[in-house]
Amino acid sequence: MSTLHTRLQYVRQRLTRPLQEFAGIYTCTLNDHLDTIFDTIRKSRVHRFVVIDESSHLKGMLTLSDILDYILLEGVDGDE
Repeated sequence: MSTLHTRLQYVRQRLTRPLQEFAGIYTCTLNDHLDTIFDTIRKSRVHRFVVIDESSHLKGMLTLSDILDYILLEGVDGDE
């Protein structure tokens, strides 16, 4: 039981730290432009972004697959 308690404490501590403190985690906002996100993808070889608001609260996840689906499939009907 103490091992579970210790693990839960660890998770709680990590969840209270700002995302920017974690190496390898990249964030973006709903207002970021695709060119900025593409620059980060090219330079850092990252495929996932944590989407945050202006208060650094989690809003969702953005993946490279999400971006490609949007670019390649936007406006395409499923009738082909």
